[in-house]
Amino acid sequence: MVFLFQNVLKGMPPKAVLPIFWIVLLMFATLPAHAAVIGFDKANSSFSESAGSVTIDLKADSAIRGSAVEVNFTVSGTAGNLDHNLVPYKVFILVGDTSASISFNLVDDSTYEGDETVIVTITSVDGGHSIAVADTHPMTIAEDEAPPSLTLNPLDAAESSGSTGVQVVSDTLSAFDINFSYSTTDGTAIGGTHYTSTSGSGTITAGALNQTISVPVS
Repeated sequence: MVFLFQNVLKGMPPKAVLPIFWIVLLMFATLPAHAAVIGFDKANSSFSESAGSVTIDLKADSAIRGSAVEVNFTVSGTAGNLDHNLVPYKVFILVGDTSASISFNLVDDSTYEGDETVIVTITSVDGGHSIAVADTHPMTIAEDEAPPSLTLNPLDAAESSGSTGVQVVSDTLSAFDINFSYSTTDGTAIGGTHYTSTSGSGTITAGALNQTISVPVS
């Protein structure tokens, strides 16, 4: 810079020197110290619902220089705020570092929901840095509850009541409707004599634990 300033000074009047000198300085001042590419350290990840505290790691392709990089992101996926506590916030990769972590907690409930996803997408980075082509990280929350199992619970009724019932009972809550089919067979009671043979289908609605089947009795 001193060399450039001295050469300009010899060939121009003093009043023309300062504007050119400051323009050159401004050009260098506005260039980023180093442009890094910001993405994720892994293409995807998976954690059990019972894992508790988890992280998704950001990664720069080289050490950050000049000033910390502010990274903004969005959160989507099939998992909701009852499954985790992650909300968008600003993450900073500090000077000299190549990584930063997005940390949050998973909620271990007793409802069967199947595997769910948390999708983090980088939306912006500052300081002249850029976002990697792979700007999205899908994380799977693996269900730790077994799929619902059904049992039958007969309900006693008087012969004169006209009908009796059998409860179909799920051993766990489910976030989905549970559809089932059923039919009656003779025990000590004879179909057509003591009761009406019955078959059909039913549904235990999401969030419920049982549904009752009605069987006509004579």
